[in-house]
Amino acid sequence: MKKQFTIFLILIFILGLVPVNFSQAITQNQIDAEVQIVCTDGSDNWFSGSGTIIDPKGIILTNRHVVEGAYMNTCFIGFIESINQEPNFGISGNYNLAEVKYQTVSNDMDAAILYLDNPTNKSYPYINIWDSNSDALQFGDKIEVIGFPSIGGSTITYTSGDFSGFGSSGDGTQNYIKSTAPLEHGNSGGASYNSSGQFMGIPTMVVAGTLNSMSYVLSVNSIKNWLSGILGSHYQEEVIKQVSEPAEPTVNIQNDITPPSMKGFNIDYEIANNDVLKQSYIRYSIQRDKITEEGYIKKVYYYFGENKFADPLLEGESFIPIISGDIVIPDIFMLSENTDQYFILKLQDSSGNVSDSVIAPWELSVIRNRGIENAIYEKAINEFERQEYSIFNKYSGLFVKNGSTYWWVSPRDNVRFVIYSPDLGSEFLSQTLDKWFTSSWGGFSASTGITDADLKRKPKNVWGHLLFLHHKYIDPINGEIIYFGNVVGWGSDGNHYQTGEEAFSIVKSLSVDISDQEIKYIEPLGKDNYVQYGNQWYKDHNQIPFYGFSIDTKDYSDFVNRLKGRILLQVEEHGEAYYVYPKDSKKYYMANGNEAYRIMRYLGVGITNKDLDRIKNDKAFAKKNSGKIFLQVEANGEAFYIDADGYYYYLKNGEAAYNIMRDLGLGITNNDLNKIPEGNL
Repeated sequence: MKKQFTIFLILIFILGLVPVNFSQAITQNQIDAEVQIVCTDGSDNWFSGSGTIIDPKGIILTNRHVVEGAYMNTCFIGFIESINQEPNFGISGNYNLAEVKYQTVSNDMDAAILYLDNPTNKSYPYINIWDSNSDALQFGDKIEVIGFPSIGGSTITYTSGDFSGFGSSGDGTQNYIKSTAPLEHGNSGGASYNSSGQFMGIPTMVVAGTLNSMSYVLSVNSIKNWLSGILGSHYQEEVIKQVSEPAEPTVNIQNDITPPSMKGFNIDYEIANNDVLKQSYIRYSIQRDKITEEGYIKKVYYYFGENKFADPLLEGESFIPIISGDIVIPDIFMLSENTDQYFILKLQDSSGNVSDSVIAPWELSVIRNRGIENAIYEKAINEFERQEYSIFNKYSGLFVKNGSTYWWVSPRDNVRFVIYSPDLGSEFLSQTLDKWFTSSWGGFSASTGITDADLKRKPKNVWGHLLFLHHKYIDPINGEIIYFGNVVGWGSDGNHYQTGEEAFSIVKSLSVDISDQEIKYIEPLGKDNYVQYGNQWYKDHNQIPFYGFSIDTKDYSDFVNRLKGRILLQVEEHGEAYYVYPKDSKKYYMANGNEAYRIMRYLGVGITNKDLDRIKNDKAFAKKNSGKIFLQVEANGEAFYIDADGYYYYLKNGEAAYNIMRDLGLGITNNDLNKIPEGNL
């Protein structure tokens, strides 16, 4: 479905899929009113999602991004006959069709209305959305979702979660409600209900944070407000009186309508600093083995910028990835010093199905704190003299205060961890303590495991330790058990970390002062300790940590010019073939015969019969045109490739083109191949 660190349309942590009959709110009528929507843009791209019938004449409510760009404004509709069966789309010549009539136009709204072709005036099962009120939701209310997520197979799937709050105008989500209900690619456009069975809105997207994700549902109240704005106060009557006029499709719906699926946390990145340009850059890659797809990934669409609602299919770039190994985005992106940015990704499989967007946000606040944290550690490392265990033992397990900076002296790792400074703020304390209590951090676990039975005994060997999952700490001075669970981690809205002010008050009350001299004798995390955070500390003008690659500022134009028009084989991988287009000096990946033929014809230039004869008979003239692809425009557009020696080759079809190109290929190393920029058709 036109379904992206993350906002996305739709991405998430999958917490579990359960059968429909476990639902409290979902009735048979609500199941029957749910449909699957499949659209094509007429250019070999296919999108799928969900929809809800909201009127007996066959009016369907869905997301705009499910149907946007539908060829001739017409989509295929699949009806549910049983929760155990795939939706019924009809048969060739008699498909269930619907016309896209209304679509939102602003970034903060994502809705569309379709009208089924209903010449016999059939009455369909439907949901009355007009009396529903999403503003009445309270924290903890149950949200139940049905739709067609790609990981749920081809049948309708049920998930549920809690109402977690309302969106805000600050991030453009004021028309949404938040929920812990897990969503996936294909849920977009579906239905969500409260425990009383009232329609609450359209599952639309997921925002993925550093540790958790939050699902966003376009609220029914915002949908009614949108319709009122475009149709007036009698919008319900206006919606109902419209009729459908879908165009008869010129294509048949394909058997495979399931798009690729992946999670935002499977997007990797590296950061680098260009000291010459004084700029910071990021490069993204995708773990191929984490992509769920029966075929292969045919094309990757991507966007990087400030618009978190951008559709990479319409506003981004694309490229054809290599068949094996992780997928590396060919571009590197400059990071901004003053705004959040978003990497948004869509994948197209070999059948043309395009995934929802997976969105990975680059959040300045996180990076800012990481830079400040690194700077504090670096200063502490430079001032560290030696480990004096008499000093360490004096403060082991305690929270200590030196100046305005607070540390925790870890009794299990023999180092001190920074936990608060005025520049980092109390929210950093909330996030950091929560991570220490619940998960690995910097490649290790900062907390100590203990059973419930042992915790009741309060053994002295765990005094001063952070107790794993219990969110408890035993004060080594008096043995008092301190509970941090309600003051660190996620707040009650489920989307933001708690401010940490209460947690900081507790830490301040527990802290003891330590002198400038004494703290120099307790090793800070990062010196020569096996738990060093990130292994090294990086500085730059933006205080962004860097992890792996350097920006190459060398000029390789002479090298690339020597390879213009050549076919290159990636010998250090699996012999992947590339064509270096003479006009733009970029490499184009030929994944297979059809792709090679498509690239050849797309990049070819017209040639007259006279000039083609000259190519065949005048070697000097042919060499001047070596590396080019010519299309015989005065005949049937036959394609010819001229090699470096002036010999011409007839590219009869995809198989011939691919074999010829591989036979003429020149081996190239990965390092040299990376010097040639990637081209996109």
